Amino acid sequence: LDGAPFQGASEEDLSRNAMLSYTRVWTPAIISETRVGFTRLVTARTGANASIDEYKAVGMAGYDPSTSINGGLPQIQFSSNFQGNGGSGSYSQIGANDWLPSKEYSNVWDFIQNVSVTKNGHAIKFGAEFRTIKFPFFQVPFPHGELYFNNQATAYPSLSYGGSGQTGDAMASFLLGNIDWGEMSTNNFIASEKLGYAGYAQDDWKVTPKLTVSFGLRYEIFSPISEKFGRQSNFDFQTMTLYIPKGKDQNTPLPAGFASNFPNVHVSIGQVDKYLIPWDKTNFGPRIGAAYSWRTKTVIRLGYGIFYGGEEQQGGNPNRGESAPFNESPYFQRPATGAGSTMFDTNPYFAGGLSGGYPVNIFSGPAPVSFRSLAMDFRNSMVHKWNLAVQQELPHAMALEVAYVGNHQAHSLYQPDQNACRNMATSDPTVTCNSLRPQPYIGGLSGTASMGWGNYAGLTTKLEKRLSGGLQATAAYTYGHALANTGTTLSGSTGFGNKDNTNINLGYSSAAWDIRHNLAASFVYDVPFGHGKKFGNGLSKPVSSLLGNWQVNGILTLHTGNPFTLRSNGCVGVWASCFPNLVSGKNPNAAPAGGRSPDHWFDTTAVVAISTLSSPSNITEGNLGLQSNTSPPTKNLDFSIFKDFLFTERFRAQFRAEATNLFNTPQFSTPDNNAQDTTFGVVTSTAPGSERHIQFSLRFRF
Repeated sequence: LDGAPFQGASEEDLSRNAMLSYTRVWTPAIISETRVGFTRLVTARTGANASIDEYKAVGMAGYDPSTSINGGLPQIQFSSNFQGNGGSGSYSQIGANDWLPSKEYSNVWDFIQNVSVTKNGHAIKFGAEFRTIKFPFFQVPFPHGELYFNNQATAYPSLSYGGSGQTGDAMASFLLGNIDWGEMSTNNFIASEKLGYAGYAQDDWKVTPKLTVSFGLRYEIFSPISEKFGRQSNFDFQTMTLYIPKGKDQNTPLPAGFASNFPNVHVSIGQVDKYLIPWDKTNFGPRIGAAYSWRTKTVIRLGYGIFYGGEEQQGGNPNRGESAPFNESPYFQRPATGAGSTMFDTNPYFAGGLSGGYPVNIFSGPAPVSFRSLAMDFRNSMVHKWNLAVQQELPHAMALEVAYVGNHQAHSLYQPDQNACRNMATSDPTVTCNSLRPQPYIGGLSGTASMGWGNYAGLTTKLEKRLSGGLQATAAYTYGHALANTGTTLSGSTGFGNKDNTNINLGYSSAAWDIRHNLAASFVYDVPFGHGKKFGNGLSKPVSSLLGNWQVNGILTLHTGNPFTLRSNGCVGVWASCFPNLVSGKNPNAAPAGGRSPDHWFDTTAVVAISTLSSPSNITEGNLGLQSNTSPPTKNLDFSIFKDFLFTERFRAQFRAEATNLFNTPQFSTPDNNAQDTTFGVVTSTAPGSERHIQFSLRFRF
């Protein structure tokens, strides 16, 4: 019953990289550079009990997916309010985690050619780049299965009591072996790959002694993700078509019962290439900049540019190689009508309950499969960036910069369910999310699209002291606000959830990466003591070698926390998410009356958990907005001391004492955000690896 997270019980990372560069000076005004690079990374993860057949050990009959590295129980989830589509379970998961084991490869070849030409006040650069990115991997959603247990299966006296969270317990359903639904995946390898091409030209033109103008253009083409052998497919929801690309395996049979389960789905075989969708060929990125010496010691700078992504990590889900017919994840849901359709009935796919396990014919039976969908109009993400800065030289080798920076993000990666159900306020337990989908028999879709967008604006100040007197230091402060209508594909804000799965623009709020205040300062100080220094110059060599040549370094980081969203259980109806209700006149992010502490981080009386309400007040998704709270701040000082020992001009040694988080300041994690929890508003942990670490090292240089 390990319940280990995706990070797994063990991880092995092997990396290799090499680079060859050739620079040639053709004339004093023309220089070329040719570079070839290769990077390889192999990451392997396994879960707890990876080598143990737990199915056999606990007596689960039926299909057993266990292998030498794919051991453990299914991932078992408990839902306290499944109908609400947003309530989190009262129990932690047990069993091996989804997506484990995994083995991921990344093999990247990079070919770059740059040319620089200087002539008549112009510094011209142009070049090209070609990248091949191959990332074959084994990482499927449910390699040893997943099972869901619902509190409604043990509700009394009717399902509606379970839907409102008044009665029933998911653990009781587990003990009775009443499985609500389950999934299992095939384990075929996926050889994903991607290509990238780019070319650019730029001119830095010194128009006058005071004015320099830069302008350029970069053009990039990134291929959609392909599978080396064409073993991936794409379901286009708009045309209800499953596209199987041209390739040697294009005639791989679809799962049994596909035609009867999906009577309105058209299957296209061999009519698209292995990339599935058209390439985005619109990635033109202009770059404009200017620097003007307004006065002797004052410079004004401004710039604007468009930058493209194209190589964002999309993770293993929703990889199109995991879809039928090349991989499949059958979904064993209760039928809509007839025997087994209600929560009190036995799910017909699990007639033997938990001990009976999965059907033996799990991949050849009539259970429907899940589709993967890639938007046909997918575009590479882009960012418009601009800035205006004033730099002022100050006495004592110092400089001050004040700048306004901003950006607008478009075509951000988003993973929608195009067959999402609409919200509905209802106490009828027979109304489910699936019944409200545009195409109920299709079920939920794992999609990839580029409909995200966001904005950022910030004011930055930087004070820099150039090296003089042995001291070099920098301090920078930023006040900014980032907003977006989506999170990130592989992570995001705690508790963030859509208000309506059919309208993602309602999610526009403080972004997962929003840090409102950020101060960073660093210094390097060569202590002026010892032979050849300001103090102690007359010391003997033995004494100077002991007391001289010391260096002190530090990095101070102070910033506010990231935003997070409060959640609730007990929302009756069908909702994208479940939030608490806001108490009028109160701010949930305010400090408690006694001040903030790990035991009480914010004002928990500012919201009401929906699970505490009775009908009809609980027929709601809650009225609290997204990203209402801010997690604890970061306060950290890293400090180090270096000591050089000079033996000869050629031979020297350096002793280092380095400490991260010198004062062992607790870096608190996000407080419990679920309104009905007994630990609501309590910080229960610190950030992993944030405790103080001290290390000593000795380097010998020759």
